[in-house]
Amino acid sequence: LSTGEFKYDAVKATNIMLERISNFEESFSIGELEVILVEPENSPVLSLLRTKEYSSRVDAIPCLEVRAGKLGDTESKGLYALCFGCNHRIASPGENKSNVFINKQLNGFENGKYALSKLLVSEKCEPFSKPSKPCLLKIPQEHPLNKASGIQFLCLVRGPNMNTMRDDCLQDDYEKGSKRLAEAYDQSFQAIKAAFQETVSTSSESLQRFP
Repeated sequence: LSTGEFKYDAVKATNIMLERISNFEESFSIGELEVILVEPENSPVLSLLRTKEYSSRVDAIPCLEVRAGKLGDTESKGLYALCFGCNHRIASPGENKSNVFINKQLNGFENGKYALSKLLVSEKCEPFSKPSKPCLLKIPQEHPLNKASGIQFLCLVRGPNMNTMRDDCLQDDYEKGSKRLAEAYDQSFQAIKAAFQETVSTSSESLQRFP
């Protein structure tokens, strides 16, 4: 989060990311957890994670897998939620690599029946209205993202901005930025965890009702 357009320091961002993923893993007790980080080949975060120091830190977090590429190239079965950073133009195709993939997937199904802009409106979701506050969008069962990969939710969150050319710039205030970035990860993980717990609970009730 925040290391692209928002120009957040890659080292600081990577340290926070690893810390929050590790904390999430320790608190997760409702099944086997897998967190897949997808970073483009030219990403400073990916370069950092490939160093000896950071590679050992990644290895120390069993749930974490790091992949090079972009979202559309790293499909997996059994995914539950897809989480990525966003800005004020999240529903504009071509804004960044995540937007290209998500908008193509959503807008291309049945003439945009579940276009991202429509989902945001129907869910009354404004992920860019407040930094660190995640927005969870339900992916309909009939949509290919759900049917093919099992993705039930998109989690959108706006991390802290250090780019003076973008809104709400923190002007290199990394004390405030670190707090916001940690909150963005924590609140996103907790939102996904809560949704998963509800899914598990609903499934259990269905099995009890129809043995």
